Amino acid sequence: MAGLLLTPFYAGLTVFIYVLLGLIGVPIFAGLTGGFQSVLKPRFGFLIAFIIGAAFISKFAHGEKNFGKIMVVLVLAEVIFYVIGLPYMYYILNVVMGKGMDISKVFSVGMIPFIIPDIVKAIVAAIIAPRILKAIK
Repeated sequence: MAGLLLTPFYAGLTVFIYVLLGLIGVPIFAGLTGGFQSVLKPRFGFLIAFIIGAAFISKFAHGEKNFGKIMVVLVLAEVIFYVIGLPYMYYILNVVMGKGMDISKVFSVGMIPFIIPDIVKAIVAAIIAPRILKAIK
């Protein structure tokens, strides 16, 4: 949502500050966790991707009113999230944690369960973001 409501710089900065707060120990990550050890968790790559994704979304969809255009940008952002997050997850699970998990298993735990919820959230964001921007102007 930050990418749809903020300029690229502020969208990226907002998510960067969120990640930074989590890294310094504020329990704001999934499961109310935080701390620098979070970089060794399989899902941390997605947090990195969210910084890039927020700026990407803002660059191409900030202020956009067309639902279809917003959805295209949000779907492309999802690709960014998975392209960065899944290899990071694979590396942490296999190299750092020694789990011996093949790529299909990483996809089944790191992507498949999230596709439908991500699409639903994208649809909701694409519907409400233009209304929020209109209301605050």
